[in-house]
Parts: sequence; C-alpha cells; structure tokens
Amino acid sequence: PLPSSHHHLTRMDLGGEAVHLIKAIDEFYSTTDESKRLALNEYLCNFKTGWDSPMTIQGCFLLLSRHNSPNVQYFGALSLYDTIKHRWVDILDRPELLETLKGFLIKALAEGATVQSQSLTNKLSSSLALLALYCIPDVWNSPVQDLTALWAATPELLLRVLAELAAEFPNVHMPLTQRSILKTELHRVSEDMIKILSTVLQSAADSAPSLLNAAVECVEQWLRLPGSNLKQWTPLLSHVFGAVQDDSTALTNLLTILGANDELVNEEQLVHHVLHYVCATLAQKVMGELSRDALSEEIGALSAATCSLAETVVPVLVRSSMRGSTQLLEQLTSFFAKLSSFPGRYPMDEGVSEMPHIFFSSLREEVCMGAKAEDREKLLAALRSPFEEVLVGAVNKLMYAPMRVREEMNEEEKEAFENYRVNRSECGVNSFLILGQSALVYLNRRCCGAAEETGGDRETTINLMESCLYNWEQIADYLGEEDQTEIANLVEVTSKMFTSGASSVEEARIANTLMRLIFAISHLVSGHEQATALELQCIQMVLHQLEVKEVTGEALHTLIKLIEDRPPWLRERGYSDDLISRCSSLFQNESLPQKHRLAALKAIGISLSLREPAEIMDILRAPLEVYLAGVEGETTNASEEARKKFQIGIFSCLFSSLHSKTREDGESVVLLLRLATPLLLGILERNPTPIIAERACESLRSACVNVPSSRISEFFVPLKKAVALSLNIHTFAASNLAKTLVFSASSVLAREMAETVEEWVTSFERAYPSEGGEEWIGLILQILKKEWKLMDSSPERALNIISSAVNLSTQALSSSEDPNVVKCSSQLLATIVSNVASRGHELGRRILKRKIVLIVQIVFRRIQIELMRQTIESLAEVLFFFVQVFTTETRNVLNQERNGTTPMVSALFREIGNLRNFKQMTLRLNHAARKDST
Repeated sequence: PLPSSHHHLTRMDLGGEAVHLIKAIDEFYSTTDESKRLALNEYLCNFKTGWDSPMTIQGCFLLLSRHNSPNVQYFGALSLYDTIKHRWVDILDRPELLETLKGFLIKALAEGATVQSQSLTNKLSSSLALLALYCIPDVWNSPVQDLTALWAATPELLLRVLAELAAEFPNVHMPLTQRSILKTELHRVSEDMIKILSTVLQSAADSAPSLLNAAVECVEQWLRLPGSNLKQWTPLLSHVFGAVQDDSTALTNLLTILGANDELVNEEQLVHHVLHYVCATLAQKVMGELSRDALSEEIGALSAATCSLAETVVPVLVRSSMRGSTQLLEQLTSFFAKLSSFPGRYPMDEGVSEMPHIFFSSLREEVCMGAKAEDREKLLAALRSPFEEVLVGAVNKLMYAPMRVREEMNEEEKEAFENYRVNRSECGVNSFLILGQSALVYLNRRCCGAAEETGGDRETTINLMESCLYNWEQIADYLGEEDQTEIANLVEVTSKMFTSGASSVEEARIANTLMRLIFAISHLVSGHEQATALELQCIQMVLHQLEVKEVTGEALHTLIKLIEDRPPWLRERGYSDDLISRCSSLFQNESLPQKHRLAALKAIGISLSLREPAEIMDILRAPLEVYLAGVEGETTNASEEARKKFQIGIFSCLFSSLHSKTREDGESVVLLLRLATPLLLGILERNPTPIIAERACESLRSACVNVPSSRISEFFVPLKKAVALSLNIHTFAASNLAKTLVFSASSVLAREMAETVEEWVTSFERAYPSEGGEEWIGLILQILKKEWKLMDSSPERALNIISSAVNLSTQALSSSEDPNVVKCSSQLLATIVSNVASRGHELGRRILKRKIVLIVQIVFRRIQIELMRQTIESLAEVLFFFVQVFTTETRNVLNQERNGTTPMVSALFREIGNLRNFKQMTLRLNHAARKDST
C-alpha cells in the first residue's frame, strides 16, 4: 500500500518516508497496471505540491543520492526545479533553507558533473540558474562573479550553468517591476559574460570540443535574452563564427538567433560582418556539402537560416551598397542565385532551391521602389549578372519532369512540386524588374530554341516551353507599352508552334499555360499598333484548344476576354461565324461541365451582340427551345435542380453578353426578356429551392441592368412580382433584385416605384421580426439613400414610407441583438434625418416630430450599450438632428431617462452646432456608460 500524505513529517521521519518515495518512483516507471500508475502519480504529485517546502526540498536531496536509480535521481532533480519555480517566494522567506538549497546545488553539480547523466546535470543547472534569477539582485547580487570564482577550474560546468541563467529567464514568473529589474541586472553583467566567453573562444584551438560547445551555447542563450545589446556582442561574434564553422547545427542556431533579433537592422557593422562571413566562408561550405548530399537536413536548415537572416537585413544591405561598394551585395545575391539554381529535381533530388525566393523579392522591392533613380541604376548594374542566373534557374527548375519520372513520384512529392512552382513564381517577375526587356528576349529565345536545346525530345521540349510561358505569365502583370515588341514576338513564336489542339498530358498542360498567358496579356495585345493581326493570331490559338477537354475551360475563359470589348474584326462574318459555330458545338455537348457550356454560350452572345436583334433571335431560337423545355416544372431532386440551374444560367449568360454599348435600345435583351419573364416567374411560383430562387433573381437582375431604363416599364409588373415571390425564399437575392429594379425604373416610373416601395416597407414593418430583417432594412436603406427623390412623387406615399421606415428601424434597434441589424437600422434612421434636414423635407420633419419620444428614447438607450463605432456614429447623427431641431422636446425626453441628466449629456447640447464634436462626445458617452455598467 502507498504511504499516506505527510506534510507534517519531521526531519527524523523523512528517511522512512523517502524509502516509500523511492519505491513509488521506481514502481511508477516500471508498472504496466494503469490503475496502479494513476495512484502512484497522485502520490508523487502530492510530494511535489502537498508537502511544505523544506520537506519537499529535503526529500529531493535524498532522491538525488547517487545510490538511487537514474529514474529516481532525475525525478528528484525535476521536483527540485518545480519547487523552485512555483515556491520561490516561500524559499526566499527562509534564508537558512535558501542557503542550504544553493549550497546543495553547487556541490551536487561540482561533484557530479563528470559522473552524472547529461539530462540530470542539465536539470540541476537549470535549477541553480532559476534560483539565482529569483535571488537577483537583493538576495544574491553577483551570481556570475561568484560562480566564476568558484568554478574557474571547471569552465565547462561554469558555462553550462551561466547559459541556463539566460535560458531560464523566460520561465521566471514574478511581478513586472521585479522582472524589469532582473532583466536590467542581466544586461549589466553581459560585459562580464563577454569577457569570460572571449577568454574561452580566443583559445579555441587548445580547448576541448565540449568546452567550445558550452561556450557557443552560452553565447546563443545570452543573445536570446530579450533586449540584448547586439553592438556589445559584435566583437565576440567573430570568435564564435570561427569556433563553429564546422558545426552546421551551431551555425544554424546562431544565424536564427541573430535574424530574430529586432535590433539587427540597426547594427550595420554587425550585418556586414555576418554577411561577409556568409559570402567568404559559409557559401563555400553550403555548396560543398550540398554537392555531396543535396538532401542533407543539416545543410537544408543552415541554408534556410541564412536566407531568413538575409531577408531581414536587405534594407541595410541596399542602403550601404548605395553609399559605397556593391561587392557584398553582388556576392550574396550570386550565392543565393546559385542556391536557387542548384541542379536536380525538386523535391526528390534537392530541397534548397526554394529558400532564397523571398530574399529576391525583398531585394527587388527595395531596389525598384525604395532607391532613388541614380542609386537604382548603380544597383541594377550590380545585380544584372546574379539575376540572369536567377532567370535561367527559374526556367530550368520550374520545368515539369518527364512522364516516366512523374509516374515514380508519390502524391506528396507531386504536391510539393506544385507548391514549389507557386512559391517560386515571383522569380521570373524579380528577374524582369531587374533585367528589363532582356528577360523577355531570353524567355522568347529559350522558348523558340527549345527543340534544339533538348535534342528534339518532344516531351522535354514541351516541358521547357511550358516553363518559359509560365514565367511569361507571371511577368504579364508588370508589362507595359514599352514591351510591345517582345509581346508581338511572343505571339508570333507561339502561333507558329500551336497550330493544332493538344493531344497529350504535356500538350494539355502547356496549352492551359498558354491560354492563361494570352488572357494575362490580352489588354496589351488589344492596345498594340498591330492589334488586329495579333488578336487574330491569339484567337486561332484559342480556337485550336477549344475542343480539347482538358483545356476547354481555360480556352473559353480566354476567348471571352479577347472578344468582350467587341474588337472591330468581330463584325466580319467569317471570323464571328466560325467562332459561333465552334462555341455552339460546345454548348450542345452535354458531356461538358455546365459552366463550360454556359461560357460557350456567353461567347456566342458576345459575338451575336453586334448583329440585328431579329437575326440574333433566329440563331438562338433553336437552342433555347431545346434547353428550356419544361423549365417551369417543380424541382423534385438534385438532377432536376442542376437542370434548372443550367436553364436559368442560359438566360443569365445571354442577358449579360447580348448587351452592347453600340446599341442603346437594348432590343435583343428586350426580346429575350419577353421570352424569359414568364418562364422565370413560373419557376418562382412553383416553390423553388433557395438556390433556384437565387439564380432566377440573379438572372432577372442581369436583365434589369442590361435593359435600357426607357424600356423597363414593359417589365415592371413581372419584375415586381418576382421580388414578391422570392422575398421569403431567398431574401438576399430578392433584395438585390428589388434594389436594381428601383435604380433602373425610378426615373421613368416614379409614382409606380414609390407605391411599390411603400408596399415593401409597410409589409416589412408588419412582418418584423423575421429572418430576413437585415436584408429588408438594408433594402430600404439603399433606396432612401440613393433614390430619396421618390418621396417627391407622392406626399401620401412619402408619409407612409418614412413612417414605416422609422417604425421598422426603431423596432430593430429596441429588440435586435444582431450587430449588423442594429448597424443597418441606425444607418436607416440617420439617412432619414439627414435627408429631411438637408432637403428641408417638411413632411418628414412632421413625422419625426410626432415620433420624437419613441426615437430619442430608443436611440439614447442603445447608445449606452456596446456597439460598433460605425453604429454609434450613425445614432449620434440621429440624436444630433433632434437636439438641433427639437432642442426643448429632446431635453424633456432625456430628462426622463436614466443617465439623461448627467454632465456628459449636458455637454452634448453644447455641441449643437458641430456634428464632428457631437459624435466624439457620443463615443465618450458610450464608453462611460459601458464602463459604469461593469
């Protein structure tokens, strides 16, 4: 049986209890009985936390006897560390116990350093360091000097304990003031630490490797100390780098620590020192080690740490290069260029070429955006050679492997390579922005000469060309009119190479890249002096790929981009007929995804938009009759829903694509809408699913946008009906359709529109609260904000609209817990009072006066609880109106409210002429009220 908990043991009793304790520890680590282990764990935890401090510490001393098993000794060391960490206040209150503990730790380390296990020595070192930290400065004011004097003959032990002094600082839990004093004291003794470490490191050649390791670890830990003075440590670091030049792990740690120090960018001398070391020593080491083992984890970590530090100091490096020599900048960039171009396939053969890409991007931004013109030329000249190598590497490294190699790759490796391409996609951009047009010349030349370069191997040729085009695609966003020559050359080169549809995986891949590239440069092609010729070449390349299943999506996307602005050649029947014919085949191909079929229809619509309405409808009649049959049936299953989506999508595509700026009458859209309206209303009348209702509303909304306002009156009633049918099915979509209808029709159907808005707002008022409350309020808000002139069309309608809108918003403000509903409601009220005030709307003024008690009460109460700033400011505008226009009445209402007579409220009335100050006072009122409520 386990012994019972004893916190009242005397020193005489501890020996017997220790026997039980030792037995329990050994049994805890050896038993396989889970219930027994749980009971033992409870007993051992009680020893660490339930006994009083002197007894726990005395018990730890006994456990640490060399006669006990390693498990027992380590448990004793761990318990001693935890006792110091959690009961340091109690220990410091007992000077005798403190001295006993300090003496024991010093003795245990001095006597056991050569025979103890490393883990036990480390834990005892941590315990002594932690105890010292809690004692600095009042109880033990000079632990570094004392331990140095004590252990001068055993420097390795000294350095390991002093390293722990810095390492344990983050684990110290004490009041902030005391912690700040401790940190100051540690920084004060840094000079002593540097002297001690200098002595050891300067005699590195005669020192044991373990002593050097201890010294380096000590440097690392003290550099990690928050607020460490890097300038102070700079002279020592040359010795540290010399001591660890063959130790990749130590180098990695050191570079990581330096790179993470916020002060590094302020120490130009240290930055130069470190980067000179990287270029003169480290680069050779890394490249040499990689040539022996390109997948070495140690060298990979060292390379990553080097790149990370370099990214941090790019601004320092660029500034110093502008003032003086660019040699260091050239050397460092050249090293990273070699790293980024390291031979082999990523990630199977090497894992380092990805690491410098952030450095290159940071350097490019600093040079191209941060430097003055005269300095930029100097830097660009220095960087030309390294970035030429970066560009070569970008093409070579981003090439896909041959199929036989890819078949041997696992899914993780394939995914890693795809991510690698994305991460390194900026390399081409960086090279272009440093090298200018010569980068484009290089890519075109490499693409054009791919077959010769690869010895005619078709698969490798295609992969090389694809990589060139991929880099072109990344650069496309940065191109301008000055690059037109190379853009024309690119189109010329590719149009000769891509004269038929893709017939293999590699061909499909490069075809997709080509489609994306043409899309990306289409705006520059259309603005080129040879626009028509280039556009037609691009169109031909796209049309070749349209029917290649793996490329159809990108090809259609690019085709639409090329023709959406209706270039002049699209009017020529030969080109547009061919395009319509090809896209019609795709539209009718039911094996294609619906989005591709609808994209093909959109391309047809754009092509037809330049023709006469009668001809358009003749061409479209056949497909419309085939694909819209049964559109009004009920949606009963998933396949039926997909069919409905497609049928509605047909209208949406045509509404948007048939509209042409050159035909202001919008006759073709009008003709189509006449056909679509009964069908779409039929769908909405037959209890559609929310997604179908949303698609139907979006389709009608597209029609609204593209039908001229002069023709909207013909469709006003059915569109109004569509809103009513869908309001309770998909409120958001219905509200969007309603807004578009208002903005399209209000100028020609003001009275009818006012009547409709009146119907909507009064129905919303009656139905509130409801799930669609936010959308309803948002709809009325947008109408009153943008179409207030509707209020002038009928005083009677205006009276009802304003009155119901006020009621709706005050209902929401008084009851809703949804921040967005409250925000929307406050904005609606603010819009009403703003328009009433600015337009001198007398009818609105009378309504607001009649509702003054309701509005002011609700607004004032709402202001006093937690709200978004935007909401408070809107409510402040409302309150400002009433304070300014109905001063006496508003004061009377507030006098009856809790907190309504405070000095802060009185101050509001003094800001009656300044809305900005009034808002600031309201924000303070809100803050004060919330503070009082807590």
